[in-house]
Formats: sequence, structure tokens, C-alpha cells
Amino acid sequence: MAEGSDLRIGVLASTHGIHGEVNILPVTDNPERFSTLKECYLVCRGKKLTLHAEGVKFVRKFAVIKFREFGDISEAERYRGADVYVTRENALTPPPGEYFIADLIGQKVVTDEGEPLGILEDIFATGASNVYSVITPEGKEILIPAVKPFVVGHDMEQGVTTVHLIPGMRE
Repeated sequence: MAEGSDLRIGVLASTHGIHGEVNILPVTDNPERFSTLKECYLVCRGKKLTLHAEGVKFVRKFAVIKFREFGDISEAERYRGADVYVTRENALTPPPGEYFIADLIGQKVVTDEGEPLGILEDIFATGASNVYSVITPEGKEILIPAVKPFVVGHDMEQGVTTVHLIPGMRE
């Protein structure tokens, strides 16, 4: 039900109080993005519900949001576990040199020597940095740390990520 270019920013974890506020668990690198949230939508059991934020505060790891559409706890409770999305128009613009993971997934990956490697299938968050999972045409996975000097650059218009491999990375 989510649109292909929309961005998942959180999960409605639970209700907060009796007046319809909800605890949103952020799944974004920038939880402060909820401070300026005006409109988002939930996807729950195949249905999409557009919501309008009237107030936001932060409690522990949650963004606590009062949505106009939830008047009390019972209205909010039925959406527990729903994914929270923003449209591309309502998304924050990433800083220069940073990209949305959703925009990188599916890019062709080539080496800095021009050799095609495969497709960027997934990006894993680790303690130190993200790791790119590249799937070769033969179905083999190559893991590449998403840091310089291994990631040379991204050509977003061409849909190509250029990487630098060192001996042993293909094994």
C-alpha cells in the first residue's frame, strides 16, 4: 500500500495516555525529523490512513505525537504496529553527499576500474558503519563497507554506485 518512492520513518509502537497520542519508534537516521512533521500516513492491514500532526514531544526513544485524527486511546490503539510513512514531498532533504537508503537500493554497482559487479540489494546498519550487500549476476553476495575509500561515489541520475575493492573482498 505504500508508494514506491515514499519513505518509512517509523512504527506506531503503542498509545501514550488516553487522549489519542501515540509512541512512534523512529526508523530513520534523524529522529528529530519528527519535530517538523506535519503530515504522514500509516499502512496497517492493507489500508492507508493519512494523519496530521498537531504536537510532537520526545520521551526516551519515542516520538510522542498527537494526530488530529485520533481523538482518544481507542482510535489510536487499532493502529498499533502500523508502519509510518512520509511522501517524498514531505521528506527532509538529506545533506550533500548523503542519500536515502531507498534511493540506493537497486543501483548498479561497478568498480572504480569500470568492472560491473552487480546490484546493490540491501544496506545493513552495523555499529561502526553501514555495509552494502551487492549481489552478482551469479547470485554471489559481496559485502562492502559503506565508507571511503570503499565507496567512491553515487551517480543518482545514472543509478550507479562506484566502489573500490581490495584483495579478499570478493571471497
